[in-house]
Amino acid sequence: MSRTPQEDASKKTKRAMQEAVGKVIDEKKEEEIGTKEVVADVATDLHTAAQEDTGKRRRRPRMKGEGAGPRIRTGTKCVTQITVVESEPEKQAEALSVMTERARFMARQPGFVSISVHRSLDGRRIVNYIQWESRELLQSAHKSPEFRKEWAHFDDMTEGIDPHLYEVAHAMQNGA
Repeated sequence: MSRTPQEDASKKTKRAMQEAVGKVIDEKKEEEIGTKEVVADVATDLHTAAQEDTGKRRRRPRMKGEGAGPRIRTGTKCVTQITVVESEPEKQAEALSVMTERARFMARQPGFVSISVHRSLDGRRIVNYIQWESRELLQSAHKSPEFRKEWAHFDDMTEGIDPHLYEVAHAMQNGA
């Protein structure tokens, strides 16, 4: 079966992109800064650049996975929930594990924007920062049986859970 000139060009472009990504990743690994996040970021950036060069740009995902963090901005329609969880220092790691699993579930739900889970250095608190497209979609995700399945166990690990909804009133970034 013969290929069209467009198929040949597409295959060559794809091969060139793969080689370029591999080369940059290898260079970063040699520099000893090739963490999984850096490798993923470099690969995504190179892929996007290659698509722009060929006119085949796809929409770039909002989040690059774990470690990307929230995009805190004023003037968005997002709803923000900040939850402070109190725990005994010896139970913080287990509570954090449950919250991290819940965060992975939430990231797959409609309306998800971002989740950041923070632990206090004294071991007594966990702060969960959630951004969602709307209050209704956030409530729907919270009501899911899969989300609630660890609720009783989570209550045993914690002394108090204090969630509140917010809107961003002011935000600044370094260099802005």
